[in-house]
Amino acid sequence: MVVQQPIVRKNYLLARLNSKQVKCLLDTGSVATLISESLAKKHKIPITPITDPTMAELISANTSSIEVIGIADFNINVSGLSLPVTARVTRVLSQDVILGTDFLRAYEVNIDYGRGIVSLSDDLVRTPLHAVDRADNVVSCVQSICIPAETEMLVPVRTPTYYNGRTVLLEPIPCYQFRLMASAHSLNYCEHNRTVCRVWNFKPHAVVLRKGIKIAQIAPITTVASCTPMPTDGNVKTTLEPQVRTPLNPRSTPELEEFGANYGFNIETKSASRITSTAF
Repeated sequence: MVVQQPIVRKNYLLARLNSKQVKCLLDTGSVATLISESLAKKHKIPITPITDPTMAELISANTSSIEVIGIADFNINVSGLSLPVTARVTRVLSQDVILGTDFLRAYEVNIDYGRGIVSLSDDLVRTPLHAVDRADNVVSCVQSICIPAETEMLVPVRTPTYYNGRTVLLEPIPCYQFRLMASAHSLNYCEHNRTVCRVWNFKPHAVVLRKGIKIAQIAPITTVASCTPMPTDGNVKTTLEPQVRTPLNPRSTPELEEFGANYGFNIETKSASRITSTAF
């Protein structure tokens, strides 16, 4: 089954700050790039006090004021591309890093929600969009289990109590996928805080999944936009119906024939009038 999801909850970009992975919120509604004071201090980023009072005046989406204490300059690495960033440092912030419109313009960021991809610097690099990972939307191994080399296995997992008696969607955790193992997308039913997750050990040796290790994300099926049955033979056949184009300024056949003759068109097909109309 092919599952398609809306991308409304996927607004994050994975970057590296001082070799540590950081999840940055792409916020088209923020006029400035922001970083929390706690993250700046954690990574020992110098904070320069603000001398321009206008830079300290920020209002959040809920109309509350945001306390800006300084400016920080640092580099983030996105898919191997190092990007210098100047951000305002805030005392309290809902996210570690918020990439605002100043960053989006400077690096020609193009967000493709349809494919869940972000491109930067005139499509020089691309990276997937990510959702926020919360403690209550992941499943973990019930017990330690050994998966033989190059083998798929249904692994019993523990689910949050909230999902008991409900059908859910299991998805790979992007930052873990194809590192220790790979987990599959699947629709599952939860009961007694349990379900199973299909896991593939793609490595040439056995791997051990320790008890409590997170192996997949869990979400209600209300996040699914549509499902398409997958043929049993594994071949996806798509039939495209011919699209009928309606010219904005339709021309008569004699006009099109005269136009084609004037410009030396020699089209002897059933589509001659359509092609000539397009050229006209």
